[in-house]
Amino acid sequence: MSDLDFLDGFDSDIDWGFTTTDSKPSETKDTEAVAKSAANEVAKVTDGSLKALESKLDKIYSAVNSAKSEIQEKNQTELDVAKRQMDDEYDLRKDNLGKEQKEKFTQLEKLVIPLMLKLAKAPENYIYWPNRKSVIESQLKKIVAITRGK
Repeated sequence: MSDLDFLDGFDSDIDWGFTTTDSKPSETKDTEAVAKSAANEVAKVTDGSLKALESKLDKIYSAVNSAKSEIQEKNQTELDVAKRQMDDEYDLRKDNLGKEQKEKFTQLEKLVIPLMLKLAKAPENYIYWPNRKSVIESQLKKIVAITRGK
């Protein structure tokens, strides 16, 4: 064994817990029965555990779906309430703006129509209008105050 000379000094008598054989050990009916019995026991335990896990998962799934439905219903309710509030505010604002505009147009009519009527009364092509600059400026200021809020 000159090839194994490098092993000199190593402990080769250690018990590793196995022995070598020339052939595969034969399986006996007892060994097969024990293996089948163990496999059946493992299958029963595994099957029972799986059923318990499936049951728990089904409960979790149901709880999640229930919570999801409740959340969706709550969100829809809140959305409906917010929409109604916005519609009410819009209608109120629209009504107020309509009233404000009507009041402003009425005020403008009161400023402009009397001038037009007075101008229409005179049959002459030329109108005598002393101090017209100050009168027109005064009316313009009133009109701007109405239209621009100044």
